[in-house]
Amino acid sequence: MTTQKVITKEAHGGTQRIFSFPNSPYEASVVCHKYSYGGDIGLFELAVLKGGKVCYTSGITRDVIGHLTEKEVQKYIKQIAKLTS
Repeated sequence: MTTQKVITKEAHGGTQRIFSFPNSPYEASVVCHKYSYGGDIGLFELAVLKGGKVCYTSGITRDVIGHLTEKEVQKYIKQIAKLTS
Protein backbone atom coordinates (compact mmCIF):
# COMPACT_ATOMS: atom_id res chain seq x y z
CA MET A 1 0.00 0.00 0.00
CA THR A 2 1.35 3.41 -0.93
CA THR A 3 0.40 6.34 1.22
CA GLN A 4 0.94 9.90 0.19
CA LYS A 5 1.74 10.89 3.73
CA VAL A 6 1.28 9.88 7.33
CA ILE A 7 1.10 12.53 10.02
CA THR A 8 1.64 11.38 13.60
CA LYS A 9 0.80 13.52 16.59
CA GLU A 10 0.18 13.22 20.31
CA ALA A 11 -3.45 12.88 21.39
CA HIS A 12 -4.64 12.56 25.01
CA GLY A 13 -1.44 10.84 26.12
CA GLY A 14 -1.46 8.49 23.13
CA THR A 15 -1.13 8.86 19.38
CA GLN A 16 -3.13 9.81 16.30
CA ARG A 17 -2.01 8.96 12.79
CA ILE A 18 -3.66 10.50 9.73
CA PHE A 19 -3.14 8.56 6.49
CA SER A 20 -3.61 10.46 3.20
CA PHE A 21 -3.78 8.77 -0.19
CA PRO A 22 -2.66 10.19 -3.55
CA ASN A 23 -5.79 9.38 -5.56
CA SER A 24 -8.48 9.65 -2.91
CA PRO A 25 -10.31 12.51 -1.20
CA TYR A 26 -10.57 10.29 1.88
CA GLU A 27 -8.16 9.90 4.77
CA ALA A 28 -7.92 7.48 7.68
CA SER A 29 -7.52 8.60 11.28
CA VAL A 30 -6.13 5.93 13.60
CA VAL A 31 -5.95 6.69 17.31
CA CYS A 32 -4.88 4.89 20.44
CA HIS A 33 -5.30 6.76 23.71
CA LYS A 34 -7.20 6.57 26.97
CA TYR A 35 -10.42 7.90 25.41
CA SER A 36 -10.43 5.80 22.22
CA TYR A 37 -12.40 2.58 21.87
CA GLY A 38 -9.92 -0.10 22.94
CA GLY A 39 -7.09 2.33 23.64
CA ASP A 40 -6.93 1.34 27.29
CA ILE A 41 -5.81 -2.15 26.23
CA GLY A 42 -3.56 -1.08 23.33
CA LEU A 43 -6.09 -1.48 20.53
CA PHE A 44 -6.93 1.12 17.89
CA GLU A 45 -9.90 3.22 16.80
CA LEU A 46 -10.28 4.14 13.13
CA ALA A 47 -12.35 6.83 11.44
CA VAL A 48 -12.79 7.59 7.75
CA LEU A 49 -12.22 11.30 7.08
CA LYS A 50 -13.24 13.47 4.15
CA GLY A 51 -12.39 17.16 4.11
CA GLY A 52 -10.80 16.77 7.54
CA LYS A 53 -14.05 15.61 9.18
CA VAL A 54 -15.39 12.18 10.08
CA CYS A 55 -17.27 10.79 7.08
CA TYR A 56 -20.29 8.65 7.86
CA THR A 57 -21.18 7.88 4.22
CA SER A 58 -17.99 6.31 2.84
CA GLY A 59 -19.51 2.85 2.46
CA ILE A 60 -16.86 1.41 4.76
CA THR A 61 -18.43 2.40 8.05
CA ARG A 62 -21.16 4.67 9.39
CA ASP A 63 -19.20 5.50 12.54
CA VAL A 64 -15.75 5.06 14.04
CA ILE A 65 -14.55 1.49 14.41
CA GLY A 66 -12.94 0.60 17.73
CA HIS A 67 -11.09 -2.27 19.36
CA LEU A 68 -9.02 -2.99 16.24
CA THR A 69 -5.73 -4.85 16.03
CA GLU A 70 -2.93 -3.48 13.87
CA LYS A 71 -3.74 -6.10 11.21
CA GLU A 72 -7.40 -5.01 11.15
CA VAL A 73 -6.36 -1.35 10.85
CA GLN A 74 -4.19 -2.22 7.84
CA LYS A 75 -7.15 -3.95 6.18
CA TYR A 76 -9.35 -0.86 6.57
CA ILE A 77 -6.60 1.49 5.40
CA LYS A 78 -6.30 -0.51 2.16
CA GLN A 79 -10.06 -0.18 1.64
CA ILE A 80 -10.03 3.57 2.32
CA ALA A 81 -7.11 4.09 -0.08
CA LYS A 82 -9.27 2.66 -2.89
CA LEU A 83 -12.16 5.12 -2.33
CA THR A 84 -12.41 7.70 -5.10
CA SER A 85 -15.42 9.89 -4.30
